[in-house]
Amino acid sequence: MFVHLKEIWYNDTVKVIPKEFVKKLMKPLSLAWWYQDDGHLKMKGKTPQKIILST
Repeated sequence: MFVHLKEIWYNDTVKVIPKEFVKKLMKPLSLAWWYQDDGHLKMKGKTPQKIILST
């Protein structure tokens, strides 16, 4: 089972989020939880550049 999950979630040694996972499970509330737990806002000076969600 774990080998199968590794094939889905890892591209060589880089972790990727499968598109099917995002389409089915990513809702505004789940993104908010993810951001609050493992996210941060990338800034350039005082301007927000992007949101980083760590896995």
